[in-house]
This record gives sequence, structure tokens and C-alpha cells, in this order.
Amino acid sequence: MKYGDEIHLPASVLDIENLQSVFTKIFKLDLPTTFANILKITNGSDNNGTVMYSASRILISGYDDRYIDGIIEANEEWHTNTDFAKYVFYADSEQYLFVQNLQTKLFSFHPRDRFETTLFETTDEELFFKSY
Repeated sequence: MKYGDEIHLPASVLDIENLQSVFTKIFKLDLPTTFANILKITNGSDNNGTVMYSASRILISGYDDRYIDGIIEANEEWHTNTDFAKYVFYADSEQYLFVQNLQTKLFSFHPRDRFETTLFETTDEELFFKSY
């Protein structure tokens, strides 16, 4: 975070429970425990251009016109591109996309302009979420 930025309030227990239900219904996966635990600390973040999605769309702390998309809304947008429909997107930046493959369950990140290139891949969700 940049000097002076504020950490977002945590998502409520109800927000996380609702997200877990919708996430499982849409993606046929459980919401990663590590992601849910991050949401209990901060409901999304925009840290130097890397945006980790929130439980639902929220106003960025300190702004009245900038938002962080909720993970479901962000994925609805990403999935308009059929090449991306087999992934869950957790975060993005101007350079990278942070995803999970719906079939293999592997977590990975890719260059935004060369998505077919995998820079990092793991089954370890905790390691994945620490990497960005």
C-alpha cells in the first residue's frame, strides 16, 4: 500500500457466507479458505495497481468515485471472453492476472498480454495468495 492509503474494512460474516454459497453454485468449487480469511481482514484491496476483488463491489477507501469489483461481478466480466471462462479470477493488475483453473484446480498467474504463458502455478492456495 502507498503511504496514506487505508486498509478496507473486513467483509461481514454474512457477506462471506453469501459469497461462499454463490461462489460454489457458480464455479462448482469451494471458496478458498485463504481468500475468505483475507476478506475477514480486508474486503478487497487496490495496492499499487494490483486489485484483489472483494466480496461484493465496494467503494475504495478515501475515494468517492473509485471501486473494487466483487469477485462474482469481476468474473462475470472476465467470462465474456470464452478463453477465460474456464478460470476463476481473484485479482488483476496492469501486467498480471491471478486465476484458478476450474478443471485442474491449479492456481496460477499469467501476463495480461500473453495469458497462454504461465509464470507461476501451484496447488497451494496459501502460497498463491501470498504471491501477490
